[in-house]
Amino acid sequence: MSRTGGLLRWCVPDLAFATACVTLFYCLFLFQGYQKLFRDSDAGWHIRSGEAILTTGNLPRTDPYSFTRGGQPWFAWEWLADVAAGGIHRTFGLKGVAVFYAAAISAGVWLWFRLHWALGGNFLVACAMAPLLLSTCNIHWLARPHVLGWIFLLLAIFPRKPHLLVVAIVTALWANVHASFFFAPLVALLFALEDRWYLKAAAVAALAPLLNPYGPQLYVHVFRYLTDTELLSRIGEFQSFDFHSAGAAQIIATVILGVVGGTLALTQKRLHHFALAILVAAMALRSARALPLAALLLLPIANAAITRWLRNPGTDGTFSGFFS
Repeated sequence: MSRTGGLLRWCVPDLAFATACVTLFYCLFLFQGYQKLFRDSDAGWHIRSGEAILTTGNLPRTDPYSFTRGGQPWFAWEWLADVAAGGIHRTFGLKGVAVFYAAAISAGVWLWFRLHWALGGNFLVACAMAPLLLSTCNIHWLARPHVLGWIFLLLAIFPRKPHLLVVAIVTALWANVHASFFFAPLVALLFALEDRWYLKAAAVAALAPLLNPYGPQLYVHVFRYLTDTELLSRIGEFQSFDFHSAGAAQIIATVILGVVGGTLALTQKRLHHFALAILVAAMALRSARALPLAALLLLPIANAAITRWLRNPGTDGTFSGFFS
C-alpha cells in the first residue's frame, strides 16, 4: 500500500515543478532570455572573470577591467558563480549560460511555491500570486550571480530548523556565490524574535562566510560598497523604481500585498514575519534591486497570513481584535 501511495504521489502533477518548467520555457523563449538575460553589461565581465580564474588558477586581486582604476585592489566577490558561468561558456557558449541562469530562475520559482506550502499558504492564493512574482522578478532576470542569491534567500526563510553544520556550509557557499550572504545572519536575528534557537544560527551564519578567499576583507568591502552613497547614486538598479512606468501595476500590487501580509502577521503575533516584511518593503521602495525580494519573500508570508485569517477571521488577534 505504501509503495502504491508513493507511486501515486509521483504520478500526481506537482504545481511547483510544473510552474518551474513553464517558467523555464517562458524565460528562454517568450521572454527571449537567450538575448534579454544579457541586456546588462555585467554579465560579460562575470563570464570573463570566471574564464580568467579557470585559466590562471588564481583569483584576481587587482582591477583587470577599469580604465580609471586599473591595478587598484579588486574583489571577485562572486568568484564561484563566475567560475560556473565561465566554464559553461567555454563548453556551450552563451546559449549554455542562458540555460544555466534560466534554470536557476526556474529553481527559484519551484522553491517559492514550496515556501508557500511550508508556511501554510493556500493553493489558490499561491496560484493567483504567481503572475505577480514573474512580473516583479523579471525586471532583474539577468545572467548574473544575484539570481543564484535568490535561491539562498528563499532557503533562509524556510520554517524548518536545519542542523547548524548545514547552516555553516550553506552560508559559506553563499558568501562565495553572491554578496547577499549578509542576509543570512540578518534573517536569523529577525527570526530569533520567534525562537531563540535562531540566535545560534545567526552567529554561525555570521562567521561561516569568513571561509572565502578574502577572509574578513570581504565583509569590509561589501559594507563599504553598500554604504557608498555617491557610487550607488550612479547605478540605476539601486535607484527607486518608476512606479509610473508601463506594467508597474503588478509590481505595486506585490509591494502592497507584502505590507498587508506583514501587518496581518503582526496581528497574529508572528513578529519575525512582520519585521521581515517591513525591512524588505522599505528596501523595495528605496531600490528597484530589492523589488524581486518583495515578491520572493513577502508574497509567501502574505499568503500564509491571509490563509490563517480566512480560516479564523476575528481570532488570534486578527482584524476584529486589532481594531477593537
